[in-house]
Amino acid sequence: QKVSEDALMALREKQLAAVRAAYSEFAAFVPETNRSIRISRKGAAGQLEQWSRQQDPWPVFKKQLAELGKQGPLLLHQHQILAKVAAQFREIRDLIRQTCQTCRQDILHIHELTEKVIQYARENIQERPGKIPVFIDELESNRESPSYSQQFSQQWANRIKDLPAEAMRVPISTRGGLIQYKEIYFDRAVRQWIDSELLPLLYEYWELAENTDNGFKMSLVNIRNRALLLSNDHNDQEHATTTPEDFTQPLSAFLQKMEGWQETLTDLDTLIRQREQEQFRLSLVFDPGQPFLPIPLQSTINQFRLNRNAWLEGVQKWWQQLRTRLRQVRLNVEQEEALSQSEKVVRFLQSRQTTDADGQYASIFLTRGYIGESFWVGRQKELDRVAKLVEQWQAGYRGALLVTGQRLSGKSLFGDTITNRFFAGVPVIRLAPAGSFSVQGRRFNTTYDLGAALEFIQKYTLHQPTVVWIDNLELWSDTNQTLAENARQLCRYIDNYARRLFFMVSMSNALRAQLRPFLPIELVFQAQINLDHMPLAEVQEAILIRHGATHKKLLNAEREEMSPQEFGRISRGIHRTVSGNIGEALNLWASGARKLSEESITYEPIPNYAFPQKIQNEAAMLLTSLILEKRTNEYHLRKLYGPAFRGKYANLVQRLLSIGLLQRDLDGWLEVNEIAVNQVGLLLERKKMLTYQR
Repeated sequence: QKVSEDALMALREKQLAAVRAAYSEFAAFVPETNRSIRISRKGAAGQLEQWSRQQDPWPVFKKQLAELGKQGPLLLHQHQILAKVAAQFREIRDLIRQTCQTCRQDILHIHELTEKVIQYARENIQERPGKIPVFIDELESNRESPSYSQQFSQQWANRIKDLPAEAMRVPISTRGGLIQYKEIYFDRAVRQWIDSELLPLLYEYWELAENTDNGFKMSLVNIRNRALLLSNDHNDQEHATTTPEDFTQPLSAFLQKMEGWQETLTDLDTLIRQREQEQFRLSLVFDPGQPFLPIPLQSTINQFRLNRNAWLEGVQKWWQQLRTRLRQVRLNVEQEEALSQSEKVVRFLQSRQTTDADGQYASIFLTRGYIGESFWVGRQKELDRVAKLVEQWQAGYRGALLVTGQRLSGKSLFGDTITNRFFAGVPVIRLAPAGSFSVQGRRFNTTYDLGAALEFIQKYTLHQPTVVWIDNLELWSDTNQTLAENARQLCRYIDNYARRLFFMVSMSNALRAQLRPFLPIELVFQAQINLDHMPLAEVQEAILIRHGATHKKLLNAEREEMSPQEFGRISRGIHRTVSGNIGEALNLWASGARKLSEESITYEPIPNYAFPQKIQNEAAMLLTSLILEKRTNEYHLRKLYGPAFRGKYANLVQRLLSIGLLQRDLDGWLEVNEIAVNQVGLLLERKKMLTYQR
């Protein structure tokens, strides 16, 4: 906030008036003293005696004058630092606005493309329907799916790294002739405020933009399939009954949905701009009555953390309640045995689904990947180990880290956090199949050949230390390139280039166990970190931080503010149910959260239904393939099982889809439902089909 010229002139006049008043007082001192001596009975001797009893003020004045000499350069230095901080505030503000503008432009571009496809389809549907799929394929080949969160995280790390990390004493006012200071940790304050106040809104913004992109893709797939059917159908009557409006109805419906999404984006734009303009201002540091960049509900979260020990008081009561529930379970055994395996699967999936009543609240808990340092909790031992590993790599030793764990154990988030925390300024290449990346301006489109991608990277990073981050190695396989071959290529490149390339790879426990007999995993990687289990205290803190970011009150069944003891009882039950899996714990909390009002939510414990423990051999083989590869499609399964696929497994796939145990993604690929994927893995481990736990 700039100071006007009039304000500076007023301050100057005020200072001059103070100096003139002091001069006038000093000038009148000698005549006034002479007059007092003349009228005094003791005369000059009496005045000298009086002065001899007074303390000499010069030592105090001398010390104050010396201090003024020191304060001048110090204030100038602090002003220079604040000027740099102000510039960084402007850069961060520009980054936020640029991010929102990019999302807006992408959505407008999708709107234009949708209208373009509608026009082209209506012009060609009657006479040349076969041209429509070609047009759509060309249009899709020139588009890239955005990754707003990842792009923002990279730029955010560059903007924030130069903020002062140490405490800075900022002069804010004077009182009684003394300078008043406010101690500010700019780095920490900005991180916490952005993560708490803006990132939840930005994530909702990005989610709407990505939903728009996914909806556009689905509409294109629908139109493409319709066009293929019409082009292969030689029945003229069918062509005659298909009007252009009916044919493009999926895209028209998509445009109607976009109108509602754009209204929501406008509301988010307004809220983001309001918070950024009113609260994210460096000038607020000079307000002595207000904290700098305050975070709402932070005191409530801190109170929960400080009182965590008090939760232990409810252990005995909880144990009694648990025993009562166990007795009730035994009484219901007969009813349980009457249910079929499919009924039990559907009941399990339904019990853990999140509701649509408060999507914004649930989205904070269901977020995947890196969304800010303030949301990071725990794993300190693992991070310390990584820090040592990075130091060794920078000193010329091998850099190769393997991250393993069950599904939802936080492997992707852990890897993204490492790249943001330990590799600031170092190029990071995130390798994914059927994607693209750039090295020093050279673009490379990946297939499922991992060796080709690694060869391109090592070829063009000869003089540039680079991080290669391969998340979910199990995705690197198709009918032409086996996972085993890609794993061998990875090991070869680690052995040859890990001193200048830092390799970070994540994979499931099941894949690690499958590769161990054939590849020297323990010898190739410098370190291995398993993330299966997170301690209770860290899971509780992760829930509280995300809840605090929603700015909602947490109420109990009596609609009163939930006590630490009640939260401790609920969180311990969740932690025990998921065996310390952080992702499953957050999902369970989100599935039990119920919206009461715009300002409050409550938690209703979900029934702890057991996942069925019986499975047919054919289903076990199919699910084992899906767990090992994470995702697949019918074409790959047909190549894998041969003629048996049509006879047995094709119908089995449809059966598992119909009960929700399998899910089909937007691109047509199949994967095990995330709600039950760990239960399926443990069941297959008990049947000795694979190794799921470390």
